[in-house]
Amino acid sequence: DTLFCGGCGKLFEASANQMHASLARLTSRLARNARIFSGHEYTVMLLTMAVLKEPHNQEAREALREAKKKRAAKKPTVPSTLSQELTYNPWLRASVDEIAVLCGCTH
Repeated sequence: DTLFCGGCGKLFEASANQMHASLARLTSRLARNARIFSGHEYTVMLLTMAVLKEPHNQEAREALREAKKKRAAKKPTVPSTLSQELTYNPWLRASVDEIAVLCGCTH
């Protein structure tokens, strides 16, 4: 449970350093058009958090609006693409220290 649409998993057994390294590996190895199929439907919750963390990120706001519409219609919000995630998922652009803050812990 590393990468979800709009966010990332919680740090239960890994450190912020490990999460950052894992996300960096994903973003460096995957093609930008790679589709992200997360195993859980957390998109609305995670995009809500993304908008709170980056209130001026219009891509995050639009992704949240679209995700809410899909869920209201009982449709899945997945997949997304790595390219999309890089525009609105703050965890993918965060430093190690920012990952710790975003996940609500220290490293």
